[in-house]
Amino acid sequence: MLSSRHFSQAPVRITLSYYIVSKNDKTQLADWKLTSDYGIHPSTRTKLIRQDVLKVRELGCESGSVYFRAYLVEENKEFFEKYLKIYKENPTTIQDIFL
Repeated sequence: MLSSRHFSQAPVRITLSYYIVSKNDKTQLADWKLTSDYGIHPSTRTKLIRQDVLKVRELGCESGSVYFRAYLVEENKEFFEKYLKIYKENPTTIQDIFL
């Protein structure tokens, strides 16, 4: 039988914080939604963050690696005015159909 020292609480915290952050899709976007819905390449996204055009909230592990980035709509109003959402003519997923 494994003792409690073999289990880490980090995955539990990561799962809970990810659920809390990703709960409301109308007020925030994840990395993949910027690429999918707005056509922003990951390199361009990094550049916009560096230029402080795009503001990001990062969730990370104790080791320093980032596992989730959230872009809040109310903090990035200027960005969303400049970069308009791309509407797809032929939706490929169920989520595309209902958005």
